[in-house]
Amino acid sequence: MRVKLVLLDAVVIIESFRLGIRDKLIEKVEIVLANTIIDQSCHYEEPDTGAKKYIDLLPYISKGKIKVVDCDIQLIPVIERRCHRWLALHSGELESIAVVLERKEDYYFCTADNAAIQAMVLLDMRERVVSFERLLDKYGVARSKKVKLRRHFTEDHLKKWLKEGSKLRTETEELS
Repeated sequence: MRVKLVLLDAVVIIESFRLGIRDKLIEKVEIVLANTIIDQSCHYEEPDTGAKKYIDLLPYISKGKIKVVDCDIQLIPVIERRCHRWLALHSGELESIAVVLERKEDYYFCTADNAAIQAMVLLDMRERVVSFERLLDKYGVARSKKVKLRRHFTEDHLKKWLKEGSKLRTETEELS
């Protein structure tokens, strides 16, 4: 049984390809991408060697294994007003957050980005963000190799930045 509707940030897509677990992840979880993420996740450099690697998501998209969604562009300024004064969000994160904001009951956002995690707290959606580690563990996506996830993909990292987001939210509310 596949779990429904998890938006992945570009860095999470890249990591799933780098670790060789993309097919298992796609089999277990209904992956959704904001349109902008496709371009942002088409290549990466291998951390250990610096070798350039390319990712072609189109076969997964054309076969319906990955769903691509657009956001309500009117939500982007709402997110920017609430977050950009304090946080630097990339276009893919903005678009993904807008999708979750628009369809709160349907989507989770899997990211390792500190600013995106904090933005989810500022927008009162902390329960809609999930770490890559938790996603893999919760839905039984066994890592084919005994590769330790880098720190920013862990549940501890997510919790740290959720806490920082809560502090930031308190500060921003005091300024209002």
